[in-house]
Amino acid sequence: MTPDNRSLNETKSLISGVASGILEKVWDVNWCLKAIYIGFFADIALIALTGNGLFNFTFQSETALANAGKIICALLAFMTFVSLAVPVIVHILNILIQLPPTYQEKSPDCVLPRALKKLALEEKSEFLLKLYIQHTQDVKERQSKKNDARSLLVGLAILIAADHLAGWLYHLPSLMTWLQSQLSWAATALPLLAIHFAVASTYQKDSRDNWIYYPPLAAQLRDAERAAQEQVHLARQRHRELQEATHSSHSSRY
Repeated sequence: MTPDNRSLNETKSLISGVASGILEKVWDVNWCLKAIYIGFFADIALIALTGNGLFNFTFQSETALANAGKIICALLAFMTFVSLAVPVIVHILNILIQLPPTYQEKSPDCVLPRALKKLALEEKSEFLLKLYIQHTQDVKERQSKKNDARSLLVGLAILIAADHLAGWLYHLPSLMTWLQSQLSWAATALPLLAIHFAVASTYQKDSRDNWIYYPPLAAQLRDAERAAQEQVHLARQRHRELQEATHSSHSSRY
């Protein structure tokens, strides 16, 4: 095989690998949202810096080199938006949106994390302590995933609105203005409405965060609670009998 043929085969293999990788990622919702995210930002940047949106963009190496400064500024703006602006906005939302605690019925075989931690320390059980630590890590991981999804969705909502505004201000066919011309107001309203409900869902509490599945301790706590209730019942009964006896003695005197 000649070097040219070998190089051609390597190029084909590389292109095939990239294409198959992209096709696999297409089914990943998180990856698709990020691709849409970048597409909207690129559309806004092209409209603001070149006067042409993503629809009318044609790549030419000479043009790219001539506008290298603008491209670098756009990349810096994107990094600032993703790494600084959106997290600050999400942090403000987290402060403003404080949902009241909701009652969540627990399974009979579940216990509070602090109860399991207390038992682990009392019995010096490495197994129970690992179970508690694993639960804490799972809670943090779920919260981190929710926060990442929230940041992505909030940033996407901002970019959708900004893309629509850029097309209207510059009188150019942006992605959103083109979609609106095809689908009327639904092109803007429906995505924003879907994002609203998706962001709201990230603020919902997961019942798994509040309880740990450990039947032995759950049974022990139920027995202790039942014994405490019986003691309270006996104490009340004795108090009632004492009051009745006192009342009877007073009545017999008179």
